[in-house]
Amino acid sequence: MYPLQTSLRVKEENMNLFKEVLPIRKPIIGMIHLPPLAGYPEHQPISVTRRRIISEAKNLEEGEVHAIMIENNYSTPHREFVRKAEALEMKRLVDAVVRSVRIPVGVDVLWNDFYTALDICRNTGARFIRIASYVDDVMTNYGVMIGRADEAMAYRKQLGLERGVAVLADVQVKHSKMIDKSKSLRQSVREAVNKGVDAIIITGTWTGVAPIMKDLHIARHFGRGLPIVVGSGSTPDNMGELFTSADAIIVGSAIMTDRVVDRSKLDTYMERYQSLRVRNFRKNSLQ
Repeated sequence: MYPLQTSLRVKEENMNLFKEVLPIRKPIIGMIHLPPLAGYPEHQPISVTRRRIISEAKNLEEGEVHAIMIENNYSTPHREFVRKAEALEMKRLVDAVVRSVRIPVGVDVLWNDFYTALDICRNTGARFIRIASYVDDVMTNYGVMIGRADEAMAYRKQLGLERGVAVLADVQVKHSKMIDKSKSLRQSVREAVNKGVDAIIITGTWTGVAPIMKDLHIARHFGRGLPIVVGSGSTPDNMGELFTSADAIIVGSAIMTDRVVDRSKLDTYMERYQSLRVRNFRKNSLQ
């Protein structure tokens, strides 16, 4: 395990939370995509889903990822704020994973339900959340989603989680189009920083599509030292290049088969990761 980096140029209260949750260099966050939850077609008994995702979580931990993020990806159509039954089921499933592994667990409640995500963290011990529309108003397949940074941070403080749960926020997120087409990525990054986010997520245009390097460079330059996280499209082949401008990677599609974590793909991915760490340690490119 590498020591906590202390060279970030942001004020102390924002400086360490992401690194406190993941106090290593260049962590990998592995995804678990939940099947349709309560209220959706193809919903399965929670006992079936629980067994499946615990198995996935243990595979991720044994495969040496550094954290897990759980997302209600297949409860479509997504809602900005999920219904009570879905929130309750997701809480129970996250709790099962938190109890089954020793690595940090995070929550992404689609489309933009930070209320449910933070409530789940408070009740389960999950350590971080992802917010898709933090400072940007975007058009999605499920309607307009409004940037809710102020509401999210106020609710985190209300729950007393401002020093315990990290907020990872997308800027100009995938699967959407900006309402204000004149708004630059630079502006979005600056706004996210000013609104107190703990890490900035940069994605490509769609699931499985990597961000362009220019966008990562912009985030790095204007992020005032905050961690920059790749939120889509990493593979064993492009991981090294992405890490030249990113501090962490969230990986899903590259380690899954039929929507489920595939241990063989995971091992291939993490073998490449370990190879990069060993080969580049002296060169300092995985700092």
